[in-house]
Amino acid sequence: MHIVFVGANIPPEGNSAISIFRPSERFGIGVWLRLMAWKISFMDKAVEEDMRKTLCNDMDEATVQQVLAGGKHPEPPAIFYELVSRLQMPSISCTYIKLLQDQSILPPSKQDEMAANIGAKVLTLNTGHTAMLSRPHELAKLLNGIVSEITVQQE
Repeated sequence: MHIVFVGANIPPEGNSAISIFRPSERFGIGVWLRLMAWKISFMDKAVEEDMRKTLCNDMDEATVQQVLAGGKHPEPPAIFYELVSRLQMPSISCTYIKLLQDQSILPPSKQDEMAANIGAKVLTLNTGHTAMLSRPHELAKLLNGIVSEITVQQE
Protein backbone atom coordinates (compact mmCIF):
# COMPACT_ATOMS: atom_id res chain seq x y z
CA MET A 1 0.00 0.00 0.00
CA HIS A 2 1.17 3.52 -0.76
CA ILE A 3 -0.37 6.99 -0.40
CA VAL A 4 0.28 9.87 -2.78
CA PHE A 5 -0.43 13.44 -1.67
CA VAL A 6 -0.62 16.16 -4.32
CA GLY A 7 0.04 19.62 -2.92
CA ALA A 8 -1.79 18.65 0.27
CA ASN A 9 -1.99 20.38 3.65
CA ILE A 10 -0.59 17.88 6.14
CA PRO A 11 -0.20 19.51 9.55
CA PRO A 12 2.10 18.23 12.27
CA GLU A 13 0.69 15.46 14.47
CA GLY A 14 -1.99 16.72 16.85
CA ASN A 15 -2.44 20.07 15.09
CA SER A 16 -5.02 21.48 12.71
CA ALA A 17 -4.63 22.47 9.07
CA ILE A 18 -4.75 26.15 10.01
CA SER A 19 -1.85 25.66 12.44
CA ILE A 20 0.73 25.64 9.65
CA PHE A 21 0.28 29.39 9.17
CA ARG A 22 1.57 32.38 11.14
CA PRO A 23 -1.07 33.93 13.47
CA SER A 24 -1.62 36.88 11.12
CA GLU A 25 -2.23 34.49 8.22
CA ARG A 26 -4.57 32.35 10.35
CA PHE A 27 -6.73 35.36 11.10
CA GLY A 28 -7.01 36.35 7.43
CA ILE A 29 -7.77 32.79 6.30
CA GLY A 30 -10.37 32.42 9.05
CA VAL A 31 -12.17 35.60 8.02
CA TRP A 32 -12.03 34.61 4.33
CA LEU A 33 -13.43 31.12 5.03
CA ARG A 34 -16.32 32.50 7.04
CA LEU A 35 -17.20 35.15 4.46
CA MET A 36 -17.19 32.52 1.73
CA ALA A 37 -19.27 30.11 3.82
CA TRP A 38 -21.90 32.82 4.37
CA LYS A 39 -22.19 33.16 0.57
CA ILE A 40 -22.48 36.93 0.72
CA SER A 41 -23.35 38.11 -2.79
CA PHE A 42 -20.76 40.89 -2.93
CA MET A 43 -18.14 38.17 -2.42
CA ASP A 44 -18.82 36.53 -5.81
CA LYS A 45 -16.33 38.70 -7.71
CA ALA A 46 -13.73 38.37 -4.95
CA VAL A 47 -14.16 34.58 -4.91
CA GLU A 48 -13.71 34.42 -8.69
CA GLU A 49 -10.58 36.58 -8.54
CA ASP A 50 -9.20 34.45 -5.70
CA MET A 51 -9.91 31.23 -7.62
CA ARG A 52 -8.15 32.61 -10.70
CA LYS A 53 -5.11 33.60 -8.62
CA THR A 54 -4.83 30.55 -6.38
CA LEU A 55 -6.36 27.60 -8.23
CA CYS A 56 -6.11 28.58 -11.89
CA ASN A 57 -2.83 30.53 -12.09
CA ASP A 58 -1.27 28.15 -14.64
CA MET A 59 -4.36 27.32 -16.72
CA ASP A 60 -5.45 28.46 -20.13
CA GLU A 61 -8.65 30.53 -20.20
CA ALA A 62 -10.82 27.64 -21.42
CA THR A 63 -9.83 25.52 -18.42
CA VAL A 64 -10.32 28.50 -16.08
CA GLN A 65 -13.85 28.89 -17.43
CA GLN A 66 -14.56 25.19 -16.79
CA VAL A 67 -13.39 25.57 -13.19
CA LEU A 68 -15.47 28.70 -12.66
CA ALA A 69 -18.54 27.11 -14.29
CA GLY A 70 -18.23 24.23 -11.83
CA GLY A 71 -19.25 26.58 -9.07
CA LYS A 72 -17.62 28.37 -6.22
CA HIS A 73 -17.97 25.93 -3.35
CA PRO A 74 -15.60 26.82 -0.53
CA GLU A 75 -14.12 24.33 1.87
CA PRO A 76 -16.13 24.12 5.10
CA PRO A 77 -14.24 26.14 7.74
CA ALA A 78 -14.34 23.22 10.19
CA ILE A 79 -11.81 21.16 8.19
CA PHE A 80 -9.18 23.81 8.86
CA TYR A 81 -9.72 23.67 12.62
CA GLU A 82 -10.13 19.91 13.27
CA LEU A 83 -7.13 18.39 15.03
CA VAL A 84 -5.32 15.74 13.00
CA SER A 85 -3.95 12.51 14.41
CA ARG A 86 -2.10 9.81 12.51
CA LEU A 87 -1.28 7.76 15.64
CA GLN A 88 -3.83 5.04 14.83
CA MET A 89 -2.75 4.75 11.21
CA PRO A 90 -0.52 1.88 10.13
CA SER A 91 2.90 2.78 8.78
CA ILE A 92 2.42 3.34 5.05
CA SER A 93 4.96 4.60 2.53
CA CYS A 94 4.07 7.98 1.07
CA THR A 95 4.98 10.23 -1.80
CA TYR A 96 4.32 13.95 -1.78
CA ILE A 97 4.03 15.69 -5.14
CA LYS A 98 5.25 19.23 -4.63
CA LEU A 99 3.60 21.74 -6.98
CA LEU A 100 6.21 24.32 -7.96
CA GLN A 101 3.80 27.00 -9.22
CA ASP A 102 1.24 26.63 -6.43
CA GLN A 103 -0.14 30.09 -5.57
CA SER A 104 -2.75 28.83 -3.13
CA ILE A 105 -2.25 28.64 0.60
CA LEU A 106 0.52 26.07 0.07
CA PRO A 107 3.50 27.65 -1.70
CA PRO A 108 6.40 25.28 -2.42
CA SER A 109 8.26 26.12 0.82
CA LYS A 110 5.19 25.12 2.87
CA GLN A 111 4.85 21.94 0.84
CA ASP A 112 8.34 20.89 1.96
CA GLU A 113 7.10 21.13 5.55
CA MET A 114 4.00 19.07 4.70
CA ALA A 115 6.08 16.29 3.16
CA ALA A 116 8.43 16.29 6.16
CA ASN A 117 5.45 15.92 8.52
CA ILE A 118 4.84 12.43 7.11
CA GLY A 119 8.36 11.48 6.04
CA ALA A 120 7.28 11.32 2.40
CA LYS A 121 9.46 10.94 -0.65
CA VAL A 122 9.12 14.20 -2.62
CA LEU A 123 8.60 14.49 -6.35
CA THR A 124 7.99 17.78 -8.12
CA LEU A 125 5.63 18.95 -10.80
CA ASN A 126 5.94 22.36 -12.44
CA THR A 127 2.28 23.28 -12.06
CA GLY A 128 -0.17 25.21 -9.93
CA HIS A 129 -2.50 23.92 -7.21
CA THR A 130 -4.95 22.15 -9.51
CA ALA A 131 -2.51 19.90 -11.35
CA MET A 132 -5.19 17.39 -12.30
CA LEU A 133 -6.79 20.07 -14.47
CA SER A 134 -3.87 22.16 -15.65
CA ARG A 135 -1.34 19.36 -16.28
CA PRO A 136 -3.29 16.06 -16.20
CA HIS A 137 -0.88 14.17 -18.47
CA GLU A 138 2.20 15.19 -16.50
CA LEU A 139 0.48 14.25 -13.22
CA ALA A 140 -0.62 10.90 -14.67
CA LYS A 141 2.95 10.21 -15.80
CA LEU A 142 4.23 10.86 -12.27
CA LEU A 143 1.51 8.68 -10.72
CA ASN A 144 2.20 5.86 -13.18
CA GLY A 145 5.89 6.09 -12.35
CA ILE A 146 5.11 5.76 -8.64
CA VAL A 147 2.95 2.71 -9.30
CA SER A 148 5.68 1.12 -11.45
CA GLU A 149 8.29 1.73 -8.75
CA ILE A 150 6.09 0.21 -6.04
CA THR A 151 5.28 -2.78 -8.23
CA VAL A 152 8.99 -3.47 -8.82
CA GLN A 153 9.71 -3.17 -5.07
CA GLN A 154 6.98 -5.70 -4.26
CA GLU A 155 8.21 -8.33 -6.73
